[in-house]
Amino acid sequence: MAGRTCTVWAIWFIGSLGYYVFSLGSVNLGGNQYINLFLVGAVELPSYMVGCYLMDRIGRKKTCAPALLLAGVACMLIIVLPADIDALAIALSMTGKFSVAIAFGLIYLYTCEALPNHHQVRTDKKQKAGGTGDAPARFSLSFASRLKSASSASCRTLAVGSGSMMCRVGSVVAPFCVYLADVWVYLPQLIVGVLAFAIGLLTLLLPETLGQPLTNTLEEAEALGGKSSNKCSGLCGKDEEAAMEMNQQEATASAGKPED
Repeated sequence: MAGRTCTVWAIWFIGSLGYYVFSLGSVNLGGNQYINLFLVGAVELPSYMVGCYLMDRIGRKKTCAPALLLAGVACMLIIVLPADIDALAIALSMTGKFSVAIAFGLIYLYTCEALPNHHQVRTDKKQKAGGTGDAPARFSLSFASRLKSASSASCRTLAVGSGSMMCRVGSVVAPFCVYLADVWVYLPQLIVGVLAFAIGLLTLLLPETLGQPLTNTLEEAEALGGKSSNKCSGLCGKDEEAAMEMNQQEATASAGKPED
């Protein structure tokens, strides 16, 4: 799960970094700077439309990973082009921006689907065997239920929030990366290309979430994308039974408590 989280953070980072490097660096590609800036913005509209179509047809991972790999290849090709072919360099830069925008628009949804909703608080069998007459057992079950309620909406929210933080880190780094064009005109594209290609390969390790139910616990999230779906189903059933049993025990304890 830690590796999945880091990969998702990396996609947020390269999505923002590539987005702004391609946008701010378009004036250094040659030709008309105003046309370049217009094209780098206009290419976003078809990229979002294509991304929305593909992620519901072939899947989230099969859309995000090829998009990042294509952005990396486009950046590499810009470097090896002859310096006097401005039109081809601009076309490849627009291809890179198109691909990065697909991944950038998709990662919001992919983060929510790839990571669980909350940590599942479990009670051991010894505590369950105590029954409603055992005061320490009742207190432990009640505390576990309150702890579960307090953290029930934290994991997925923190995943999107921390991913957005990594996105802002990429947007802060992007202008300094563009300034590296003074060292070598293609150095920004080299940095974005290498990172996009490497993160695209890491994205292939993420599970496919198309058609899968949203996960609620860490166990369900870890089983996501596995070969056997019975494991996830069994975990879901156990979690539901544990939650129902805890609710029944709390209700019984509340009913048996004398009123003031």
